[in-house]
This record gives sequence, structure tokens and C-alpha cells, in this order.
Amino acid sequence: MLNRQPSNRYRLPQSRKLNQWNRDRPQERAALLAKKRQLEISLQQASLPIASPVKPNFELQSLALQQVKLGLTPSKVNVTPPTLNFIDPQLQQVFEADKLAEVNRLKQEQAKQQQEAKKQQIEIETALARLEEAKAQYQSSVTSYQQSVERQRLELTSLRTQLAEVDSQLKGLGEV
Repeated sequence: MLNRQPSNRYRLPQSRKLNQWNRDRPQERAALLAKKRQLEISLQQASLPIASPVKPNFELQSLALQQVKLGLTPSKVNVTPPTLNFIDPQLQQVFEADKLAEVNRLKQEQAKQQQEAKKQQIEIETALARLEEAKAQYQSSVTSYQQSVERQRLELTSLRTQLAEVDSQLKGLGEV
């Protein structure tokens, strides 16, 4: 009685398990082959090169800056206004009209020079801002390119891993 084998009453017969397994294999194999084709297509698409950013020509912005710098007019030497002999403004207008006209002309010229200097300063700052903006845009495109390359590398690694998994499953189906 000890040598007695367990009854098969509660288990499926081996032949029945094998038939069910053999029926499911072609469907499973077809599904794995379809998945493999999809992964290979995705791998080919992901392997396409990413366009690298074109290095911009900063010459345009540099030339604009140089033109602004070359266009700078040197401010004239401040000439001291002539001294007036009379303290009373009415007497100055009568006896020193030419000196008063010279003082007014010098004040207007000085105001004009200050306006021109402010305008040139704004032009310089604008040209510098354009140059900095072009550099920042280039740096942004380089960063974006590097992120795209990294994302592509990770995607390729993932697809290769999935493809290897599918290949090993297909090999497992081939073994009986």
C-alpha cells in the first residue's frame, strides 16, 4: 500500500493539458511576433538622428554693437560760460546781451549733448540686450537638444529591453 501512486482523479490528464497548451501556442506566437514587429518599427523610428542646433552667427548683433559704439560722438569739452559783470538781470540783458546769448546757447548745447548721450546709451544697451538674447536662445536650443538626445537614449534602451524580452519569450515558445 505504501507503493501506491496518487490517483489522477483530481488532476487533468497530461494529454489534455498538452493539447490545450498546443492550441494556445500559435496564437501566443502570433501575438509575440506582432509585438516584435511593432518594437522593431519603434526602434527604427527612435533611432533617427535628432537635428542638432545650428550655431547662430552672433556677427549681426556684434556688428550692430560696433556700429553703435563707432557712432558715438565724443562729448565736447565743457566750456565755462562767460562771467557776467552785472548782478541785476535787467542790466545783464541791456549791457551783456551777447554774453547772455552765449550762456543760453551753451546751456542748450549741453542739454542736447546730454540727450544724445542718453540716446546712445539706450542704443548700446539695446544692442547688448539683442546679443545676450541671441546667446540665451542658442543656449536654450542646446539644452533642449541635449534633453532630446537623453530622452532618445532612454527610449532606445527601453525598446531594446522590451525586444530582448519578446525574443526570449519566443525562444521559450520554441522549446517544448
